[in-house]
Amino acid sequence: MKDIPRNSTLQFDYITPFSTFASGGWVKAATTNWNHTFFILYAALKPNATYAQMEPKARMLVQKYAPETYKTFQQQVIMQPLKDWHLYTDYKNGVAVGDLLII
Repeated sequence: MKDIPRNSTLQFDYITPFSTFASGGWVKAATTNWNHTFFILYAALKPNATYAQMEPKARMLVQKYAPETYKTFQQQVIMQPLKDWHLYTDYKNGVAVGDLLII
């Protein structure tokens, strides 16, 4: 990744493989505990897949793989197309709650 624009949402000082980052300590423990929500995941969909197809399946991941966590906290995986991020003014818990930004 080279020459990231200064106004880009995705800014970083360095990139490291997640496997290196998660090789020990609290990070390693958090990778298998659905109660931890420390990580943001960016996923590219297959060419013929649509957001509308994937979003309902993603929401059910916690309910399927960690039913006690879902029962207690009602946690869900939330998806939003990256191309839409600039359209909204405010987010809460990863969900657009602000007004649609009109310029």
